[in-house]
Amino acid sequence: MKFKGSYVKDFPEDKPYILLTGRSNVGKSSLINAIANTKIARVSKEPGLTATLNFYIEENIYIVDTPGYGYAKRSKEERNKWANIINDFIENYGENILCVFALIDSVVGPTELDNMLIDYLDSKSLNTILVLTKVDKATQKELANTLNRLKAFDKNIIQTSSKDGIGIKQLKAIMKELSHAKKR
Repeated sequence: MKFKGSYVKDFPEDKPYILLTGRSNVGKSSLINAIANTKIARVSKEPGLTATLNFYIEENIYIVDTPGYGYAKRSKEERNKWANIINDFIENYGENILCVFALIDSVVGPTELDNMLIDYLDSKSLNTILVLTKVDKATQKELANTLNRLKAFDKNIIQTSSKDGIGIKQLKAIMKELSHAKKR
């Protein structure tokens, strides 16, 4: 995997996309690093580091890291700008999105904003896989509660830990399968 660039408009169109979405600090950039097996994406403990759509090339697809939603140490105006960038991308490039990995913190579970995102992605008929992050930090009870709450969405769920490598091979296999069944 290699970094292509950061964009807020005029997005690359020469390859289909896998979109990574989720709350601020859910682990999107860490997951990219785990998939790439190197520190390719900037990671911060402070919510709101990613402020653009960051494109990474993986074989013949783009992995697109999006700004997080929810809490971030940024103004409401800036967070709304991020939401507009993502929405514009989905509206204008959605036909080339192979899949959305909707990341959900396994300790926190799905928030109201996560639920709204999944409903929005469904309204756009986007193939969505729920990716539970930080499973290494969740207790059995927290994980069971999160999984139980996600059953209502009737989606594939992949449990991951960027730190321990849990689920990374499975995500890579899904990405490879999607890249070979690309829409273009």
